[in-house]
Amino acid sequence: MLLTKAIRAMVQSFDSPESQATKDFWLHACHSGRQDGSCNGIETISGWLSAFCFWDKDGRRIPEIRKDTEFREDCATPFAGRKKLALNDIKYPVIARSAIPAGVVCVPVRVFQGTETQLEHETVMIAGSAAMTATTVGDQTAFQPRSGWWMVSLNFWESCSLLRVDISGAD
Repeated sequence: MLLTKAIRAMVQSFDSPESQATKDFWLHACHSGRQDGSCNGIETISGWLSAFCFWDKDGRRIPEIRKDTEFREDCATPFAGRKKLALNDIKYPVIARSAIPAGVVCVPVRVFQGTETQLEHETVMIAGSAAMTATTVGDQTAFQPRSGWWMVSLNFWESCSLLRVDISGAD
């Protein structure tokens, strides 16, 4: 149900882009609760975007942050100050910002080059939400996500310290 309401509102955005309901939908995409150094350093989000963060990279459900397990009463931003945003009476969970899964997937691919040369290349294919394009209109800046895919050699992948995704399939 969490995802259904958000997707219906996205579709409605195309049909009624100037309606107040559409504007309210986009204004309630995400609310971020700031990080408190003295309260476990938890930065949280809520809103319909959290419906897209239901599973972690290992297929386990991302747990909702709850007052009784995560927050002390002396926090600078108490749990009550961390808004649980709603869309059409559906309340979206408060989750740790650090729990948001990566928007990319990686998979090993073996590429065979030609029938005469019989060359074989061990590669890694990376696909997903890879970048954003910023557009400025007047004094407003908007960001548009960009998706894509690319392949890199397995040797490069293994030598690159920035890419820390395990593609072995092993735990």
